[in-house]
Amino acid sequence: MRMTIKNPNGKTYRLPAARAGENRMEQQQETIVFYGDLVNLLGRYEDLGPIEELERKIPRR
Repeated sequence: MRMTIKNPNGKTYRLPAARAGENRMEQQQETIVFYGDLVNLLGRYEDLGPIEELERKIPRR
């Protein structure tokens, strides 16, 4: 299931909280960090490479 919804401007996205799964926020030293399902998914996508490179490789529907 897709987690995000494209905004009417067609360039940005939003995420309904009910689709975000489990998440938590902590402060480590002087930095706020996030953990959880959404962060893990984003990390997996980022491991694939830059989005611009992927867009060139994968044809749009």
